Amino acid sequence: APIRRTKSSGVQKIMLQINVKLGGELWALKIPLKNVMLVGIDTYHDPSRRNLSFTGLVATVNQHFTKFFSNSRKEDAGQEFSSSLQSMIIDALKNYHEMNGTLPERIIVF
Repeated sequence: APIRRTKSSGVQKIMLQINVKLGGELWALKIPLKNVMLVGIDTYHDPSRRNLSFTGLVATVNQHFTKFFSNSRKEDAGQEFSSSLQSMIIDALKNYHEMNGTLPERIIVF
């Protein structure tokens, strides 16, 4: 019996991976707000090299918060993310519009 359970568990994991790679969703959030984009932003400063920083942005692009747009940019020396934030958010909004046919009514940044 333990061998059968292990094989079944392995097959289930493989099937879940195939589902995701084909565009399926394994989980979803049900939030009562409609047309919301969640955005996460962070900047990384490489301590071993002065003046080398990168900003990353990830944004949800569907109503179940299971599809994402991501982008990263190298920053100018001494900058946080202000130099590229505007263009990264515009790119995320364009992607949201392509996926939904509308822009989000709300954007929540964390």
